[in-house]
Amino acid sequence: MRRQGGAGCLQRTRHPGSGDHIREHTEYSHRLGNLVLVARDTCFELDAEPMRAGEDDVAAALRLLDRVLPAYLRAFEVGAGDGLYARADFFNGVRARGKDVIAGLKDEQRILLQEARGLMAPLPPRVGERHPIHYE
Repeated sequence: MRRQGGAGCLQRTRHPGSGDHIREHTEYSHRLGNLVLVARDTCFELDAEPMRAGEDDVAAALRLLDRVLPAYLRAFEVGAGDGLYARADFFNGVRARGKDVIAGLKDEQRILLQEARGLMAPLPPRVGERHPIHYE
């Protein structure tokens, strides 16, 4: 017996691949965007926002900021995200809320990476390594 989702539950149809021993079925899940404060020697979650059907992580993150900022306006200066958040709507949304923003760039985002390198060309790179990752 499979449990079906309730209010706010996301769903997707899972199609078996070759060699899978499962039948096609619907998966039900809840996904959350999290606001986490990270400091030099500590890290804790401030709040979370459920993603709604048809929306992505960025939409949930911006809605979360709208709810959290009035209570924690001075708790942080910079919003950060992984490569998934290296998008204009996220950057513009965070900046419009009065915060600075950073996001990681991945090789799949070559155009953004090329533009960033062009903007930083006059500056010498800071190079480092945290095994196994090399960064500039």
